[in-house]
Amino acid sequence: MEVDLKKNMMVVNERMFVWDSNTIFYNGKGSPLAVDKLRAKTWVYIEGMRDNVRKGLVAEKIYMLPKYIHEKEKHLYPFME
Repeated sequence: MEVDLKKNMMVVNERMFVWDSNTIFYNGKGSPLAVDKLRAKTWVYIEGMRDNVRKGLVAEKIYMLPKYIHEKEKHLYPFME
């Protein structure tokens, strides 16, 4: 994963995501975090939508996870569907 805090963008699984002033960053427990905690090689879960104007994906919520979450563990994270 690549992160560029100056351009408000990151690459996850070869897809580019951007964020704006409405994007909220959370830790794995759902508590708000500052954007400067976001680093490359951090596991994330992103909720967002496609932006047809900018031809990209805009993140609405970004959850920074402590590790990879297996299917059996997803019930521990209520924001994962």
